[in-house]
Amino acid sequence: NLRSGAQVDYRGANVTAETLAAVLTGNTSAQTPVVLESNASTDVFVYIASHGSPGSIVFPAPDASLSAQKFTALTDTMAREGKYRQMVFFVDTCFGESVAANATAKGLLYFTGANKNEPSLGAVYDSNIRQWLSDEFTENVLEALRDNPHITFRDLYTTTYEQVTGSHVQLLNTKNFGDIDTEVMKFLSP
Repeated sequence: NLRSGAQVDYRGANVTAETLAAVLTGNTSAQTPVVLESNASTDVFVYIASHGSPGSIVFPAPDASLSAQKFTALTDTMAREGKYRQMVFFVDTCFGESVAANATAKGLLYFTGANKNEPSLGAVYDSNIRQWLSDEFTENVLEALRDNPHITFRDLYTTTYEQVTGSHVQLLNTKNFGDIDTEVMKFLSP
């Protein structure tokens, strides 16, 4: 079930690395009519929960993966074209670190629940649809945000690193992001 009022712009086979890139860079087409209309003063938050393999995020459609090379090219392009002021990715996949290991875009922060060599373990299972909904990482991030709505990226990293037991939480590109003592909710509130 979708949350009341939530609108889904893309689903299933329409969710690909190319769709994500078009949405984030603001490139409209017949396949991507709804895109992010951002500029150099926009803060962007991206949450991805999916499968991962070493060096990529796996999307539902065949051959639709977002490779580490594509991720770095995408974030470099967005930085160069002034598509954001700061951009935060929360990525809940196996081998999550491997996607952003070479990313160095200014203003980019990448937070994931698994290092480049390990899976991320499931935590929330929906028996009605017989599917894992999220991993330990997402569950612990949500719990930390509920417990402390003013938590900073630094403290969220520390808290989740200590709570996630099946993998190693990673926070990447901190030196190019800026102040990691910024409150996370700044990126989650309209």
